Amino acid sequence: MKKSMKKICVLLAVLLTVVALPVSAQADGRKKQTIQASGMTVKVDQKNKRLNAKAKTTMSYKSSNTSVLGVSAKGVLTPKKEGTVTVRINAKATSKYTSATKTITVRVRRRNPAEVTLKPERKYTGYDITGDQEEDTILVKQTKRYANHGEEMYRGLDLYINGRKWSLLDGNDVYYYNPVKINLYTLENGKPFLELYASADNDYPVISALYQCQDGELECVVDFMRFFGNYGRAHRNEMVSVKENTMKIRQSMMSYSTGISEIDFDYGYMNGTLQPISGVGTYTYTSLIADGQRNRGILNAETILYSAPGGNAELLTIPEGGRVSVLRCKMVNHAMYIQVSYNGTIGWMEAQEGYEDKENRLFANVEYTG
Repeated sequence: MKKSMKKICVLLAVLLTVVALPVSAQADGRKKQTIQASGMTVKVDQKNKRLNAKAKTTMSYKSSNTSVLGVSAKGVLTPKKEGTVTVRINAKATSKYTSATKTITVRVRRRNPAEVTLKPERKYTGYDITGDQEEDTILVKQTKRYANHGEEMYRGLDLYINGRKWSLLDGNDVYYYNPVKINLYTLENGKPFLELYASADNDYPVISALYQCQDGELECVVDFMRFFGNYGRAHRNEMVSVKENTMKIRQSMMSYSTGISEIDFDYGYMNGTLQPISGVGTYTYTSLIADGQRNRGILNAETILYSAPGGNAELLTIPEGGRVSVLRCKMVNHAMYIQVSYNGTIGWMEAQEGYEDKENRLFANVEYTG
């Protein structure tokens, strides 16, 4: 009986000891700790942004998707592209404190939407045009106004970014019609590009380009007016899509080879700017029609078909009057080549450079291209 009572007393003493321990302490004497951190939203390419998590011991961090958001050992964030990730925070166990874990959600957003249409003579202050994810001031002014039978025309065009002025049509002697078209495109990585387009008679542009502003300088990264060189006259361009860090642009021209033509080119963000991905464009439309089929040309003379654009390896010679399907084109060292299909063989031929009389044109069925 005495032994039983002794065992009961020992057991009660142990239980009382456990119950008496504070909630924040463990049986081994260490204290529990918690991590203080909250979810947040950051901008693509935003600098020096921290999680500001707090704990009693050293913490480590892990992003669920490092292609969207990177996290350094000190909790500094590197937002790379738009998306949503979770960040797991671990606080290290020590002799005084237990380990702790917390997961938070971080959303990465661009300051700009993918596409914004702006208007001339209006000052914008809510968009980023310099690529630093900070708000900039943007203003496009049409200058040197001229009224022609009640129709407004201009000769000058000034761009202001954060108060700095660039005269883009300084010395231009051709009037363009009101209003100039302005579009701001922003890639997934937060890099913005400004498109300016203004046209004169017959929809021929006096300015048609994509600009990039960074480090206080403005650069024309794609000049659509000069893209095709002496192979035709540029017309209006159309942004087909802005996807991730690429753009698909439909470039229109009055081609000396294929008449009215629309060609899709893919551009990508490489080496800090926008560049053609392959330089190969796909014809979506030409005014060539033969045998009731669009994009089919009738050759005016014997024409050599090459295996590659700008290459010397000949595939065959297509006879005069041969019918070909126009597929793609490529600029190589300022020379233009057209990819065609002839009786199942696909190859490249030299495009027609400059205007020619009808009997000397590449295709006999091309419309007037003067």
